[in-house]
Amino acid sequence: MRDCVVVLFAFVLCASSAYGADRAPRLIEAVKAGNHEAVRALLKQPGELKITERDGTTALHWAVGADDLEAVRMLLRAGANANAATREGVTPLALAAINGSLAATEVLLEAGANANAVLPEGETVLMTAARTGRPEVLKVLLGHGADLKARENWYGESALMWAAAENHVDAIKVLVEHGADVNERSRLLDVPRRRNGQSILPLGNWTPLVYAAGDGSLEAAQTL
Repeated sequence: MRDCVVVLFAFVLCASSAYGADRAPRLIEAVKAGNHEAVRALLKQPGELKITERDGTTALHWAVGADDLEAVRMLLRAGANANAATREGVTPLALAAINGSLAATEVLLEAGANANAVLPEGETVLMTAARTGRPEVLKVLLGHGADLKARENWYGESALMWAAAENHVDAIKVLVEHGADVNERSRLLDVPRRRNGQSILPLGNWTPLVYAAGDGSLEAAQTL
């Protein structure tokens, strides 16, 4: 599940880039090029800010994805929607989390971005940040009400499980300090698990420690 998030983000940006090759909105093209002068000029034109690519990707998505903080601030000051979501449900805040960008995360949250935004399968921004492993980003999200107890819909995995699997010790510490349960368990999947007629370890129902052990994350296991 954790890898699906990165693949989805990559798909969103690549698909939008392919679309932009033949007919990208001017503002988005200016943001992609890092042309701040053109961005300022285009923001003065009525309606330009509202134009998106066909999958819903906005200029703000591109600015955050490129970690172009100046462009992010310009767009937000002009009225860009901090909670704009693509057709796949990706918000600018989710892109800031995958980049591990503290500055972009703070600016978006100050502009009203939802710290509990989720992708269609239940992946939260906090989970994405836990996978990236930047403790400062996690602290900011938690300070804005990000839900520690949220689980994605496939395996019932939490942000702590993702941090443990990726061996992000500092991220684990932040999550636990804010109340994450080190003994929480993922969903027990209803899949027969037998070998040579004998029952074997069930699929799911795993703690963060099991995730750490399964991925060879020694430091995470010791921390837990």
